[in-house]
Amino acid sequence: MGITADQFLEYVKGSGLLASEDVRAWWLEAKSVGLDGKSVAARMVKEQKLTAYQAKQLLVGRYQGFFVGQYKI
Repeated sequence: MGITADQFLEYVKGSGLLASEDVRAWWLEAKSVGLDGKSVAARMVKEQKLTAYQAKQLLVGRYQGFFVGQYKI
């Protein structure tokens, strides 16, 4: 069983990579279409909201360490 959209989006929210209102919009989209976490991640990468690296880390539950000072990794 893979990661759910809810779990993935909680990690995105916790990471600080996107604003809370953006995460909420993605949550509504995922619920309306019935996406899982991997599908949400793929869409976010496709729409350039996350990098492939960020999505991969978030999919395995790593949601910290995306910032070094003011720089986003």
